Amino acid sequence: MVLKPFKLLKSQSFIKLIIMKKFIGLLLCIITSLLMNANNVVISNISLVGNAGNYRIQFDLSWDNNWRTSTGQANYDGVWVFFKYRTPGGSWQHLMMNGSSNSVPANYTAYQNTGVTKTGAIIHRTTNGFSSASLTDIELGVVDVQFGIDIRGYAIEMVFIPSCSNCIIGDGNGTAEASFALHVADNTSGAFGSTFSVDAGVDDATLVGGIAINAAGIAGNADYATGQAFWSMKYELSQAGYRDFLNSLNLTQQTTRTANAPTSATGTGALVATGTFRNFIEIATPSAGGAPAVYGLDASGNNVFDETGDGEWIACNYLSWMDIAAYLDWAGLAPMTEILYERICRGASTAGPNASVLGEYAWGTTAIFGTPYTITGANLASEVASNASTTLGNANYNSTHPATNGPLRNGIFATASSDRITSGASFYGVMEMSGNLLEPCVAIGNVAGRGFTSVNGDGVLSNNGNANAANWPCGASPTSLPVCSEVTSNQGTKLRGGFFNHTNIGIQVSQRNSNPVDISRPNDQGGRGGLYVN
Repeated sequence: MVLKPFKLLKSQSFIKLIIMKKFIGLLLCIITSLLMNANNVVISNISLVGNAGNYRIQFDLSWDNNWRTSTGQANYDGVWVFFKYRTPGGSWQHLMMNGSSNSVPANYTAYQNTGVTKTGAIIHRTTNGFSSASLTDIELGVVDVQFGIDIRGYAIEMVFIPSCSNCIIGDGNGTAEASFALHVADNTSGAFGSTFSVDAGVDDATLVGGIAINAAGIAGNADYATGQAFWSMKYELSQAGYRDFLNSLNLTQQTTRTANAPTSATGTGALVATGTFRNFIEIATPSAGGAPAVYGLDASGNNVFDETGDGEWIACNYLSWMDIAAYLDWAGLAPMTEILYERICRGASTAGPNASVLGEYAWGTTAIFGTPYTITGANLASEVASNASTTLGNANYNSTHPATNGPLRNGIFATASSDRITSGASFYGVMEMSGNLLEPCVAIGNVAGRGFTSVNGDGVLSNNGNANAANWPCGASPTSLPVCSEVTSNQGTKLRGGFFNHTNIGIQVSQRNSNPVDISRPNDQGGRGGLYVN
């Protein structure tokens, strides 16, 4: 089966309400638009029900174009939901779940990792099909809290990546390969269970000499994610998603996670001068008296924030490695490894592993469109490339980016008539893995990366606003294991997938960038991660 991807989207959504002691109801403020043919993930009607020892968070959830198939790619999509709460006058805290008393409508279920406490749940269908979902009165058990609190709910569209015992890594035809690609024999791809190496230049002597990559880890570290099951974010982190993240932090944390002081004037860009390379996150209400700032989006430049044309759906650039790691930890997610990046793109079917193609892109061929896109509906949820190819792979890179250079709307090439190739989708239906913005990954080419363990974030950041998950890339030395109390540097990371100003060669699946994820905030870096299954 070839997955027909999705049309438009709202890739991150949050909703806020106030839960009163006696009245549990519909005091809502939805900050998303309902658009025809959009994926439109919407979490709504949140309430706290039950009593001490049996509290549940109750909510409705809807999204378009969800699927499940047991043939072909044999996977499905879902929505990661998690919640933050605060007491009056307090800071936002993560609402932990306990896995008890869950209730989900028929033909859907809630996946949660093992463990006493859980940071969230993925709601997904249990039957094969392709449709839109509108689920009411979902209930998930949560740890004891109190009434009279504010609660915010967040929803991120995800794609399930099945485990794989024999997937193919790298590319090559015996004569040529993608730049710095992993290979078995020189210029030859290989399956899990082989010893992989690279040509000298961007990795340490250990990888140049060869490392065994298995379906359940690498030589010396069985916890480095390779062939294990994984839930990937369907889209790159949106600007709305990063705005919502900032609006849950205290002042000290906001200062760490932005480029300009939260006390700056209304209209000051959060990460860069507003509008630069299509980044539109601004200060809507400056910090005063120690209170955190309020951030909004303002592509129109009229100081009226979060209007329908203010760019919520555009992928978020100008993110440092520390910003990306902090977002993932806060959301209860984790970074993906380089091996996972290739697996998500190339995939494997129920018929067996998919062979690599020399120079292939995320959509599995070397055929790529090469004319600048004409964008209509710029900054809207309906932003579209009106001249996108109907036969070749579409991606935002240096031969196609429009005059307004920068990232485009997440999922921009997926339409009612597109297929995997023309939508630019990976084998499993993950979007924009080639082009648009660089994909942050955990490296395999140095000690700092190979020491990574597949630990999900816990929803809680350090007081400084940094990720503090165990054994994530965090330090300044490529030869040191990632043993840090906070993620404050970038060694052990690698950039994959290319971006809007890369050449077509730079966005190939097996091409490995020579640089780690930048510690500054460049215009080409985005954010994506996922959830490790355990």
